[in-house]
Amino acid sequence: MSEKADQGVRELLSSLVDGHTPDVGSALSQVRAAGDARRRRAGITRTAVGAVFAFTFCAAVLVAGFQWGRASREAQVPSAGSGAGAVSPQAIVDTWGGTLAWASSDGGTTLNLTDSAGTTSLTLPEALSPGSPIALSPLGPAGGVLSYGGQGPVITFPGGTRTAAPGASGTANFSWAPGGRTFAFEACSSQIACQVELSSSTSTSATSLAASVGRGVTWSPDGMSVAYVAPGDSLSVADVASGSSRALVSVGEVIQSSPQLSSLPHASAHLLFPQWSPSGSFIAVTVELDSAYAPAVIGLDGKVVAVGETTEFGPPNVVWRAGTDELYYATGPVEGGLPLDEVSTLWLLRGPDWTSTQVLALPGEPIRGVFSSPDGSAILFQTLNSAHSQQSLGVGPPSLWWNVVDVASQTLVERDDTQSQVFDWR
Repeated sequence: MSEKADQGVRELLSSLVDGHTPDVGSALSQVRAAGDARRRRAGITRTAVGAVFAFTFCAAVLVAGFQWGRASREAQVPSAGSGAGAVSPQAIVDTWGGTLAWASSDGGTTLNLTDSAGTTSLTLPEALSPGSPIALSPLGPAGGVLSYGGQGPVITFPGGTRTAAPGASGTANFSWAPGGRTFAFEACSSQIACQVELSSSTSTSATSLAASVGRGVTWSPDGMSVAYVAPGDSLSVADVASGSSRALVSVGEVIQSSPQLSSLPHASAHLLFPQWSPSGSFIAVTVELDSAYAPAVIGLDGKVVAVGETTEFGPPNVVWRAGTDELYYATGPVEGGLPLDEVSTLWLLRGPDWTSTQVLALPGEPIRGVFSSPDGSAILFQTLNSAHSQQSLGVGPPSLWWNVVDVASQTLVERDDTQSQVFDWR
Protein backbone atom coordinates (compact mmCIF):
# COMPACT_ATOMS: atom_id res chain seq x y z
CA MET A 1 0.00 0.00 0.00
CA SER A 2 1.21 3.55 -0.69
CA GLU A 3 2.63 5.45 2.27
CA LYS A 4 0.17 8.19 1.40
CA ALA A 5 -2.82 5.94 2.15
CA ASP A 6 -5.27 7.19 4.69
CA GLN A 7 -3.89 5.97 8.03
CA GLY A 8 -7.25 6.33 9.68
CA VAL A 9 -8.90 3.91 7.31
CA ARG A 10 -5.95 1.53 7.69
CA GLU A 11 -6.36 1.50 11.46
CA LEU A 12 -10.07 0.83 11.10
CA LEU A 13 -9.48 -2.12 8.80
CA SER A 14 -6.71 -3.44 11.02
CA SER A 15 -8.99 -3.33 14.04
CA LEU A 16 -11.69 -5.20 12.15
CA VAL A 17 -9.25 -7.97 11.27
CA ASP A 18 -7.90 -8.21 14.81
CA GLY A 19 -11.38 -8.22 16.27
CA HIS A 20 -12.78 -11.36 14.67
CA THR A 21 -12.60 -15.03 15.48
CA PRO A 22 -11.13 -16.76 12.39
CA ASP A 23 -13.21 -19.57 10.95
CA VAL A 24 -10.42 -21.88 9.81
CA GLY A 25 -12.94 -24.55 8.84
CA SER A 26 -14.38 -22.42 6.05
CA ALA A 27 -13.18 -23.13 2.52
CA LEU A 28 -12.26 -19.72 1.15
CA SER A 29 -13.44 -20.25 -2.39
CA GLN A 30 -15.63 -17.51 -3.71
CA VAL A 31 -14.35 -17.78 -7.26
CA ARG A 32 -15.81 -21.10 -8.27
CA ALA A 33 -17.65 -20.66 -11.54
CA ALA A 34 -15.50 -21.93 -14.40
CA GLY A 35 -17.47 -20.17 -17.11
CA ASP A 36 -16.88 -16.82 -15.37
CA ALA A 37 -13.16 -16.74 -16.18
CA ARG A 38 -13.06 -14.04 -18.82
CA ARG A 39 -15.77 -11.97 -17.15
CA ARG A 40 -13.90 -11.91 -13.86
CA ARG A 41 -10.67 -10.96 -15.55
CA ALA A 42 -12.41 -7.90 -16.93
CA GLY A 43 -15.23 -6.73 -14.72
CA ILE A 44 -16.00 -3.86 -17.06
CA THR A 45 -16.81 -6.26 -19.95
CA ARG A 46 -19.32 -8.46 -18.15
CA THR A 47 -22.20 -7.75 -20.50
CA ALA A 48 -20.37 -8.82 -23.64
CA VAL A 49 -19.04 -11.99 -22.11
CA GLY A 50 -22.47 -12.85 -20.74
CA ALA A 51 -23.92 -12.64 -24.23
CA VAL A 52 -21.28 -15.00 -25.62
CA PHE A 53 -21.88 -17.41 -22.74
CA ALA A 54 -25.64 -17.36 -23.21
CA PHE A 55 -25.31 -18.19 -26.90
CA THR A 56 -22.86 -21.07 -26.48
CA PHE A 57 -24.68 -22.42 -23.42
CA CYS A 58 -28.11 -22.57 -25.06
CA ALA A 59 -26.74 -23.93 -28.34
CA ALA A 60 -24.93 -26.73 -26.54
CA VAL A 61 -28.06 -27.64 -24.60
CA LEU A 62 -30.01 -27.96 -27.85
CA VAL A 63 -27.41 -30.24 -29.45
CA ALA A 64 -26.80 -32.31 -26.33
CA GLY A 65 -30.50 -33.01 -26.02
CA PHE A 66 -30.38 -35.26 -29.06
CA GLN A 67 -27.36 -37.25 -27.88
CA TRP A 68 -27.75 -38.67 -24.41
CA GLY A 69 -30.44 -39.75 -22.00
CA ARG A 70 -30.22 -40.53 -18.34
CA ALA A 71 -28.79 -44.01 -19.05
CA SER A 72 -25.30 -42.67 -19.77
CA ARG A 73 -25.28 -40.96 -16.38
CA GLU A 74 -26.29 -44.12 -14.53
CA ALA A 75 -23.56 -46.15 -16.22
CA GLN A 76 -20.62 -44.01 -15.10
CA VAL A 77 -21.39 -42.62 -11.66
CA PRO A 78 -20.40 -44.54 -8.50
CA SER A 79 -23.76 -44.57 -6.73
CA ALA A 80 -25.06 -45.48 -3.33
CA GLY A 81 -27.85 -47.41 -5.04
CA SER A 82 -31.26 -47.04 -3.42
CA GLY A 83 -29.84 -44.38 -1.12
CA ALA A 84 -29.65 -41.85 -3.95
CA GLY A 85 -32.70 -39.65 -3.97
CA ALA A 86 -34.19 -36.21 -4.37
CA VAL A 87 -32.21 -33.12 -3.54
CA SER A 88 -33.63 -29.88 -2.18
CA PRO A 89 -31.84 -26.93 -0.58
CA GLN A 90 -33.58 -27.58 2.74
CA ALA A 91 -32.72 -31.28 2.68
CA ILE A 92 -29.08 -30.48 1.96
CA VAL A 93 -28.64 -28.04 4.84
CA ASP A 94 -30.63 -30.27 7.19
CA THR A 95 -28.17 -33.08 6.44
CA TRP A 96 -24.86 -31.25 5.97
CA GLY A 97 -25.45 -27.88 7.62
CA GLY A 98 -24.52 -24.33 6.64
CA THR A 99 -26.33 -21.87 4.39
CA LEU A 100 -26.95 -22.39 0.66
CA ALA A 101 -27.22 -19.41 -1.68
CA TRP A 102 -29.25 -20.44 -4.73
CA ALA A 103 -31.65 -19.13 -7.35
CA SER A 104 -33.92 -20.31 -10.14
CA SER A 105 -32.16 -21.25 -13.37
CA ASP A 106 -34.53 -18.81 -15.12
CA GLY A 107 -32.48 -15.91 -13.73
CA GLY A 108 -34.09 -12.87 -12.17
CA THR A 109 -32.99 -10.83 -9.18
CA THR A 110 -34.16 -13.16 -6.39
CA LEU A 111 -31.46 -14.97 -4.41
CA ASN A 112 -32.56 -17.54 -1.84
CA LEU A 113 -30.60 -18.26 1.34
CA THR A 114 -31.54 -21.58 2.95
CA ASP A 115 -30.33 -22.62 6.41
CA SER A 116 -31.70 -24.74 9.26
CA ALA A 117 -34.31 -22.07 10.02
CA GLY A 118 -35.75 -22.07 6.49
CA THR A 119 -35.34 -19.89 3.40
CA THR A 120 -34.82 -16.13 3.22
CA SER A 121 -35.25 -14.47 -0.19
CA LEU A 122 -33.24 -11.38 -1.11
CA THR A 123 -33.74 -9.02 -4.05
CA LEU A 124 -30.40 -8.17 -5.67
CA PRO A 125 -29.76 -4.98 -7.68
CA GLU A 126 -28.75 -6.93 -10.82
CA ALA A 127 -30.22 -10.03 -12.45
CA LEU A 128 -28.48 -13.35 -11.81
CA SER A 129 -27.01 -15.56 -14.51
CA PRO A 130 -24.91 -18.74 -14.41
CA GLY A 131 -21.54 -17.81 -12.93
CA SER A 132 -22.68 -14.53 -11.36
CA PRO A 133 -20.21 -13.66 -8.60
CA ILE A 134 -22.00 -13.96 -5.29
CA ALA A 135 -20.25 -14.00 -1.90
CA LEU A 136 -22.29 -14.99 1.14
CA SER A 137 -21.02 -13.60 4.43
CA PRO A 138 -19.50 -16.15 6.86
CA LEU A 139 -22.02 -14.74 9.34
CA GLY A 140 -24.89 -16.17 7.29
CA PRO A 141 -27.95 -14.30 5.96
CA ALA A 142 -27.68 -11.61 8.63
CA GLY A 143 -24.18 -10.75 7.39
CA GLY A 144 -25.38 -10.01 3.89
CA VAL A 145 -24.45 -11.03 0.36
CA LEU A 146 -21.86 -9.29 -1.81
CA SER A 147 -22.71 -8.83 -5.49
CA TYR A 148 -22.27 -6.41 -8.38
CA GLY A 149 -23.96 -3.05 -8.43
CA GLY A 150 -23.99 -0.17 -10.85
CA GLN A 151 -21.88 2.07 -8.59
CA GLY A 152 -19.63 -0.50 -6.90
CA PRO A 153 -19.84 -3.52 -4.61
CA VAL A 154 -23.29 -3.99 -3.10
CA ILE A 155 -24.23 -5.75 0.12
CA THR A 156 -27.79 -7.05 0.26
CA PHE A 157 -29.27 -7.82 3.68
CA PRO A 158 -32.68 -9.26 4.55
CA GLY A 159 -33.73 -5.68 5.26
CA GLY A 160 -32.37 -3.96 2.16
CA THR A 161 -29.36 -3.12 -0.01
CA ARG A 162 -26.46 -0.69 0.38
CA THR A 163 -23.52 0.22 -1.84
CA ALA A 164 -20.37 -0.60 0.11
CA ALA A 165 -17.87 1.40 -1.94
CA PRO A 166 -19.61 3.99 -4.13
CA GLY A 167 -17.80 4.89 -7.34
CA ALA A 168 -15.70 1.70 -7.50
CA SER A 169 -16.63 0.80 -11.07
CA GLY A 170 -15.39 -2.31 -12.83
CA THR A 171 -15.48 -4.30 -9.60
CA ALA A 172 -14.95 -8.05 -9.52
CA ASN A 173 -13.96 -11.04 -7.42
CA PHE A 174 -15.45 -10.38 -3.99
CA SER A 175 -14.06 -12.22 -0.97
CA TRP A 176 -15.16 -11.94 2.66
CA ALA A 177 -12.60 -12.14 5.44
CA PRO A 178 -13.22 -15.13 7.76
CA GLY A 179 -14.78 -12.88 10.41
CA GLY A 180 -17.46 -11.65 8.00
CA ARG A 181 -16.89 -7.93 8.65
CA THR A 182 -14.15 -7.02 6.18
CA PHE A 183 -14.07 -7.90 2.49
CA ALA A 184 -11.71 -7.56 -0.45
CA PHE A 185 -12.49 -6.95 -4.10
CA GLU A 186 -10.76 -5.82 -7.27
CA ALA A 187 -11.54 -2.49 -8.92
CA CYS A 188 -10.44 -2.50 -12.57
CA SER A 189 -10.01 0.40 -14.97
CA SER A 190 -9.11 -2.01 -17.78
CA GLN A 191 -8.74 -5.73 -18.33
CA ILE A 192 -5.42 -5.93 -16.47
CA ALA A 193 -5.14 -2.65 -14.55
CA CYS A 194 -6.77 -3.32 -11.18
CA GLN A 195 -6.39 -2.63 -7.49
CA VAL A 196 -7.12 -4.95 -4.60
CA GLU A 197 -9.41 -2.88 -2.40
CA LEU A 198 -10.48 -3.40 1.22
CA SER A 199 -13.74 -2.32 2.81
CA SER A 200 -16.15 -3.45 5.51
CA SER A 201 -19.82 -4.22 5.96
CA THR A 202 -20.34 -0.88 7.74
CA SER A 203 -18.09 1.33 5.59
CA THR A 204 -18.92 3.45 2.56
CA SER A 205 -15.32 3.74 1.37
CA ALA A 206 -12.48 1.46 0.32
CA THR A 207 -8.71 1.47 0.73
CA SER A 208 -6.28 0.26 -1.92
CA LEU A 209 -4.02 -2.58 -0.82
CA ALA A 210 -2.07 -3.66 -3.91
CA ALA A 211 -1.97 -3.55 -7.70
CA SER A 212 -3.47 -6.62 -9.38
CA VAL A 213 -4.68 -7.90 -12.73
CA GLY A 214 -8.28 -8.74 -11.84
CA ARG A 215 -8.08 -12.52 -11.58
CA GLY A 216 -9.30 -13.17 -8.06
CA VAL A 217 -8.59 -12.45 -4.40
CA THR A 218 -8.66 -14.82 -1.43
CA TRP A 219 -8.16 -14.40 2.32
CA SER A 220 -5.87 -16.42 4.55
CA PRO A 221 -7.80 -18.42 7.17
CA ASP A 222 -6.51 -16.14 9.94
CA GLY A 223 -7.77 -13.05 8.11
CA MET A 224 -4.36 -11.37 8.17
CA SER A 225 -3.37 -11.66 4.50
CA VAL A 226 -4.83 -11.58 1.00
CA ALA A 227 -3.54 -13.53 -2.00
CA TYR A 228 -3.99 -12.24 -5.55
CA VAL A 229 -2.37 -12.22 -9.00
CA ALA A 230 -0.02 -9.25 -9.41
CA PRO A 231 1.12 -7.57 -12.65
CA GLY A 232 3.57 -9.84 -14.40
CA ASP A 233 1.39 -12.86 -13.59
CA SER A 234 2.86 -13.64 -10.20
CA LEU A 235 0.91 -15.13 -7.30
CA SER A 236 1.43 -12.63 -4.49
CA VAL A 237 0.45 -12.19 -0.84
CA ALA A 238 -0.23 -8.86 0.89
CA ASP A 239 -0.29 -8.29 4.65
CA VAL A 240 -3.48 -6.41 5.51
CA ALA A 241 -2.15 -4.57 8.56
CA SER A 242 1.09 -3.25 7.05
CA GLY A 243 0.21 -3.21 3.37
CA SER A 244 3.47 -4.95 2.46
CA SER A 245 3.38 -7.59 -0.25
CA ARG A 246 5.61 -10.34 -1.63
CA ALA A 247 5.57 -12.48 -4.74
CA LEU A 248 5.39 -16.24 -4.22
CA VAL A 249 5.77 -17.62 -7.74
CA SER A 250 5.36 -16.49 -11.36
CA VAL A 251 3.37 -18.27 -14.03
CA GLY A 252 6.63 -19.05 -15.82
CA GLU A 253 8.05 -20.72 -12.73
CA VAL A 254 4.91 -22.82 -12.31
CA ILE A 255 5.14 -24.01 -15.91
CA GLN A 256 8.87 -24.75 -15.68
CA SER A 257 8.31 -26.86 -12.56
CA SER A 258 5.94 -29.20 -14.40
CA PRO A 259 6.97 -31.39 -17.37
CA GLN A 260 3.26 -31.79 -18.05
CA LEU A 261 2.68 -28.04 -18.47
CA SER A 262 5.99 -27.16 -20.11
CA SER A 263 5.30 -29.70 -22.87
CA LEU A 264 2.14 -27.81 -23.90
CA PRO A 265 2.03 -24.52 -25.89
CA HIS A 266 2.32 -21.63 -23.43
CA ALA A 267 3.27 -18.51 -25.34
CA SER A 268 0.39 -16.76 -23.59
CA ALA A 269 0.11 -18.05 -20.02
CA HIS A 270 -1.65 -16.67 -16.95
CA LEU A 271 -2.50 -17.45 -13.35
CA LEU A 272 -6.18 -17.30 -12.34
CA PHE A 273 -8.38 -17.49 -9.26
CA PRO A 274 -6.19 -18.09 -6.17
CA GLN A 275 -7.88 -19.97 -3.32
CA TRP A 276 -6.29 -20.29 0.11
CA SER A 277 -6.51 -23.72 1.74
CA PRO A 278 -8.37 -24.04 5.07
CA SER A 279 -5.13 -24.85 6.94
CA GLY A 280 -3.43 -21.75 5.52
CA SER A 281 -0.50 -23.84 4.24
CA PHE A 282 -1.29 -23.78 0.52
CA ILE A 283 -2.86 -21.67 -2.20
CA ALA A 284 -4.57 -23.27 -5.19
CA VAL A 285 -4.37 -21.41 -8.49
CA THR A 286 -5.47 -22.16 -12.04
CA VAL A 287 -2.81 -22.10 -14.75
CA GLU A 288 -4.04 -20.94 -18.15
CA LEU A 289 -1.93 -21.98 -21.16
CA ASP A 290 -2.53 -21.28 -24.85
CA SER A 291 -5.25 -23.93 -25.15
CA ALA A 292 -5.35 -25.75 -21.82
CA TYR A 293 -5.95 -25.17 -18.11
CA ALA A 294 -4.79 -26.99 -14.98
CA PRO A 295 -5.03 -26.46 -11.21
CA ALA A 296 -1.80 -26.06 -9.24
CA VAL A 297 -1.07 -26.07 -5.51
CA ILE A 298 1.52 -23.58 -4.23
CA GLY A 299 3.18 -23.56 -0.81
CA LEU A 300 3.69 -20.31 1.10
CA ASP A 301 7.40 -20.61 0.32
CA GLY A 302 6.55 -20.38 -3.39
CA LYS A 303 7.22 -24.05 -4.08
CA VAL A 304 4.94 -25.71 -6.64
CA VAL A 305 3.59 -28.64 -4.63
CA ALA A 306 1.36 -30.21 -7.28
CA VAL A 307 -0.18 -29.76 -10.72
CA GLY A 308 -3.49 -31.42 -11.54
CA GLU A 309 -4.97 -32.83 -14.75
CA THR A 310 -5.29 -30.51 -17.74
CA THR A 311 -8.50 -29.61 -19.56
CA GLU A 312 -9.04 -27.75 -22.82
CA PHE A 313 -12.58 -26.52 -22.25
CA GLY A 314 -12.06 -23.80 -19.65
CA PRO A 315 -10.81 -23.19 -16.13
CA PRO A 316 -11.62 -26.17 -13.91
CA ASN A 317 -14.12 -25.74 -11.10
CA VAL A 318 -11.96 -25.89 -7.97
CA VAL A 319 -12.76 -26.05 -4.24
CA TRP A 320 -10.88 -26.95 -1.07
CA ARG A 321 -12.78 -29.41 1.10
CA ALA A 322 -13.61 -27.51 4.30
CA GLY A 323 -11.24 -28.16 7.18
CA THR A 324 -8.71 -30.02 5.00
CA ASP A 325 -5.97 -29.60 2.43
CA GLU A 326 -7.87 -31.72 -0.09
CA LEU A 327 -8.61 -30.07 -3.42
CA TYR A 328 -11.59 -31.19 -5.51
CA TYR A 329 -11.75 -30.04 -9.12
CA ALA A 330 -13.58 -30.85 -12.36
CA THR A 331 -12.21 -31.20 -15.88
CA GLY A 332 -13.96 -31.58 -19.23
CA PRO A 333 -16.84 -29.56 -20.69
CA VAL A 334 -18.00 -26.90 -18.26
CA GLU A 335 -20.74 -25.09 -20.17
CA GLY A 336 -22.10 -27.61 -22.64
CA GLY A 337 -18.88 -27.55 -24.66
CA LEU A 338 -18.12 -29.68 -27.72
CA PRO A 339 -17.25 -32.37 -28.73
CA LEU A 340 -20.27 -34.11 -27.32
CA ASP A 341 -18.52 -37.40 -26.52
CA GLU A 342 -16.21 -35.78 -23.97
CA VAL A 343 -16.38 -36.85 -20.33
CA SER A 344 -16.52 -34.47 -17.38
CA THR A 345 -14.49 -35.80 -14.45
CA LEU A 346 -14.43 -34.92 -10.77
CA TRP A 347 -10.92 -35.29 -9.28
CA LEU A 348 -9.39 -35.24 -5.80
CA LEU A 349 -5.86 -33.84 -5.35
CA ARG A 350 -4.25 -34.26 -1.93
CA GLY A 351 -1.04 -35.03 -0.07
CA PRO A 352 1.23 -36.48 0.91
CA ASP A 353 1.94 -37.67 -2.65
CA TRP A 354 -0.23 -34.94 -4.25
CA THR A 355 -1.55 -37.05 -7.11
CA SER A 356 -5.01 -36.72 -8.66
CA THR A 357 -7.54 -39.48 -8.01
CA GLN A 358 -10.69 -39.78 -10.12
CA VAL A 359 -13.86 -39.56 -8.02
CA LEU A 360 -16.40 -39.99 -10.84
CA ALA A 361 -16.88 -39.48 -14.57
CA LEU A 362 -19.94 -38.15 -16.42
CA PRO A 363 -20.12 -38.65 -20.20
CA GLY A 364 -21.69 -35.71 -21.97
CA GLU A 365 -22.73 -33.89 -18.80
CA PRO A 366 -20.78 -30.71 -18.04
CA ILE A 367 -19.98 -30.03 -14.39
CA ARG A 368 -21.06 -26.47 -13.67
CA GLY A 369 -19.84 -25.83 -10.13
CA VAL A 370 -18.20 -27.60 -7.18
CA PHE A 371 -18.82 -26.72 -3.51
CA SER A 372 -17.81 -28.15 -0.13
CA SER A 373 -20.19 -28.58 2.77
CA PRO A 374 -19.18 -26.41 5.75
CA ASP A 375 -18.21 -29.50 7.76
CA GLY A 376 -16.28 -31.06 4.87
CA SER A 377 -18.34 -34.26 4.83
CA ALA A 378 -19.91 -33.74 1.39
CA ILE A 379 -19.13 -32.25 -2.01
CA LEU A 380 -21.97 -30.67 -3.98
CA PHE A 381 -21.64 -30.20 -7.72
CA GLN A 382 -24.03 -29.23 -10.50
CA THR A 383 -24.35 -30.79 -13.93
CA LEU A 384 -26.13 -29.90 -17.14
CA ASN A 385 -28.27 -33.01 -17.65
CA SER A 386 -29.34 -34.11 -21.11
CA ALA A 387 -32.53 -36.02 -20.26
CA HIS A 388 -34.68 -32.92 -19.81
CA SER A 389 -33.23 -31.13 -22.86
CA GLN A 390 -33.96 -34.21 -24.99
CA GLN A 391 -37.57 -34.24 -23.87
CA SER A 392 -38.05 -30.52 -24.45
CA LEU A 393 -35.94 -30.36 -27.63
CA GLY A 394 -33.94 -27.53 -26.16
CA VAL A 395 -36.94 -25.36 -25.34
CA GLY A 396 -36.99 -23.68 -21.95
CA PRO A 397 -34.29 -23.44 -19.29
CA PRO A 398 -31.52 -26.07 -19.16
CA SER A 399 -31.93 -28.94 -16.72
CA LEU A 400 -29.54 -28.34 -13.82
CA TRP A 401 -28.95 -31.32 -11.58
CA TRP A 402 -27.68 -31.08 -8.01
CA ASN A 403 -25.40 -33.96 -7.05
CA VAL A 404 -23.93 -34.73 -3.62
CA VAL A 405 -20.89 -36.94 -3.07
CA ASP A 406 -20.38 -38.45 0.38
CA VAL A 407 -16.69 -37.87 1.10
CA ALA A 408 -16.22 -40.88 3.37
CA SER A 409 -17.47 -43.40 0.79
CA GLN A 410 -16.70 -41.34 -2.36
CA THR A 411 -20.16 -42.25 -3.68
CA LEU A 412 -22.96 -40.19 -5.16
CA VAL A 413 -25.65 -40.24 -2.50
CA GLU A 414 -28.07 -37.54 -3.67
CA ARG A 415 -29.11 -36.27 -7.10
CA ASP A 416 -32.10 -34.53 -8.60
CA ASP A 417 -33.23 -32.15 -11.33
CA THR A 418 -33.76 -28.95 -9.37
CA GLN A 419 -34.10 -26.30 -12.11
CA SER A 420 -32.01 -24.02 -9.87
CA GLN A 421 -28.38 -23.02 -9.54
CA VAL A 422 -26.06 -22.83 -6.55
CA PHE A 423 -23.90 -19.75 -5.96
CA ASP A 424 -22.36 -20.35 -2.54
CA TRP A 425 -22.40 -22.73 0.45
CA ARG A 426 -21.12 -21.68 3.85
